[in-house]
Amino acid sequence: MSRPGRSTDRSAHVRRAVDDGARRWRAQQRASAGAPGPGLGDAPALPPVEELRAGPVLVELPRRPPIAPAPAGGVNPRTLRLAAPFKASAWLTAKRAVVWLGGITRFLIGVLVDRLRRDASPRRSAIRLRRVLTDLGGTFIKLGQQASVRADILPPEYCEELTSLLDRVEPFPVEEAIAAVERVTGAPLADTFAAFDPTPIGSASIACVYQAVLHNGDRVAVKVRRPGIGSLFAADLRVLTWVFGLAERLTLVRPGFTDNVLRELASSLMEELDFYKEARFQEIFGRRAADAPRPFFGAPEVHPSLSGEDVIVEEFVSGVWLFELLAAVESGDRSALDDIAARGIDPEEVARRLIWVSHWGLWDSVFFHGDPHPANIVVQPGNRLVFIDFGAMGSLPASRRAAMREIFNLMEHEDLEGMARLSLTLLEPLPPIDTDEVIKAVEDVFWDALVAARSHHSEWFERTTAQLWLGFFKVTSRFRIPMSYDTLRLIRATLLYDTLAARLANDIDLTQEYQAYRRDAGDAARERVLEAAERRFEHGLDGEDYLRIEQLTDVLQKAVVQVDRLMTLQRFSFGAYLGKLVSVVVMLIGFAFQLTALTAVVVVVVALIGPDGMRSALGQVVAAPAYQVAVGLLALVHLRKVLFRLTDREL
Repeated sequence: MSRPGRSTDRSAHVRRAVDDGARRWRAQQRASAGAPGPGLGDAPALPPVEELRAGPVLVELPRRPPIAPAPAGGVNPRTLRLAAPFKASAWLTAKRAVVWLGGITRFLIGVLVDRLRRDASPRRSAIRLRRVLTDLGGTFIKLGQQASVRADILPPEYCEELTSLLDRVEPFPVEEAIAAVERVTGAPLADTFAAFDPTPIGSASIACVYQAVLHNGDRVAVKVRRPGIGSLFAADLRVLTWVFGLAERLTLVRPGFTDNVLRELASSLMEELDFYKEARFQEIFGRRAADAPRPFFGAPEVHPSLSGEDVIVEEFVSGVWLFELLAAVESGDRSALDDIAARGIDPEEVARRLIWVSHWGLWDSVFFHGDPHPANIVVQPGNRLVFIDFGAMGSLPASRRAAMREIFNLMEHEDLEGMARLSLTLLEPLPPIDTDEVIKAVEDVFWDALVAARSHHSEWFERTTAQLWLGFFKVTSRFRIPMSYDTLRLIRATLLYDTLAARLANDIDLTQEYQAYRRDAGDAARERVLEAAERRFEHGLDGEDYLRIEQLTDVLQKAVVQVDRLMTLQRFSFGAYLGKLVSVVVMLIGFAFQLTALTAVVVVVVALIGPDGMRSALGQVVAAPAYQVAVGLLALVHLRKVLFRLTDREL
């Protein structure tokens, strides 16, 4: 048992030794102050080892002084940041709950009145919900837009109405926007911009967009996030959690059914508030679009030194909005169409390029634009497409991407059953369901969509993938199968691309456009392979090639070891299994021979006895119960022989 005072005495001894060593080192430093110092990056000289041995063992050794003082400002927050989640106070949440209660009350009273008047229908209820969300504005519009993609939960009428929500909100004071810009740039507004238009050119639920001019003459768009919108979103999500929780307690929905919906909805909404991520998405999209096999699309260039947590400064792009082009085409406005043609814009070529970009985002890009609606695409002269607003981006894991590719290929070959089976991989993990029944329901939906797509009498909207995917959503809703948000976002983006293209060119053939994209992708792959081969032929293998060879050699060596191990295991003898396989095949051939001989003999006997001939005799023999019993006994005997042979132990 140790004594209590022992450790205290030792600690005091150590402290005295350190203090003595420190005083001695400082005295030596003062004595050698006039000596030349060490070179840049060199460690200071140590005292003679005899002096170190004579003194205490705990002593401060000399250290090199810092070359330059540490920066006072720390790390630039635009370079490195720790994303803090938005939080909502209890007061704000309670306030938003009152707003929610008012909106829900208005909606339910309206539905009740419709039922009392015997005028209720899903379409009327969907229109009423859209109007309520529009009147409430702000966050409710964004929540409605996000809910519009939940076709696996909401009826189609609701999804269609919520998709048409207008994201036009009253702008916030320009003084708050200027304060945000100055906070991000760290300089007065006049030091950054030569001119700044105080009237926004766009006012959405999340941000306002202003136009400005830099001192070098570049015209830019300045996107500023609404002050307090993050806390407002967080409060509304908490209220939505309460609403869903109440619905589950009242058994209006199955318990736990809304968990994934809430989690994915919160992730999607908060992603749109992350301007750092949006700016990076935009930069990557633009750079990869420039390297695409057909670089006829892109994104505005971002000014990262002027952008930050709640501000994005980007290149100002001009051209014809896609919704303007759609309006001119669908209305047949000859004056507008002539003006568009004079700008070098062809609606049919724009339609083909939209489909091409859709395939590129799905197959060749690390992510795809999740919200390609007409207000997010600008068409420039020469049919160049410029995408804006990268707050909603999506991606698919490799397994689902491969499944989608195969679905497209099977669609081309009209293999409906294969499409139906593969489509279930988009829904994994599946709940306890009858998969055969689901596959049959999906196959029926795909059949209707295929017939509509192949018919020359169908309307343009029937020849898009809308029929296919909307029917698919009905099946998932019928069997209560949840779907991941990224898959929903992909399907919604595909629907938008297809629908926009078909509206611009009613007779567009989506199958032919997919084949055209595959040819372009194949040509690009061939060029990459040939360039790599030519480079290696001229300059030889580089370091990366040798690294890959080394890795491949390592994999082959491990494979050889595993194969050798399997070959040498006594319990897994390939020779033994091969012998058993040959024996089973011989037994099956013998069974077939005996069955044929038995049938032939009986048929000949019956034919000789009866007057109807050989063919009639064969039918009589096969239908006879005695013959069937004999065949069953013969098969049972041979099956037992096969089982005995398989269980034999090989020596």
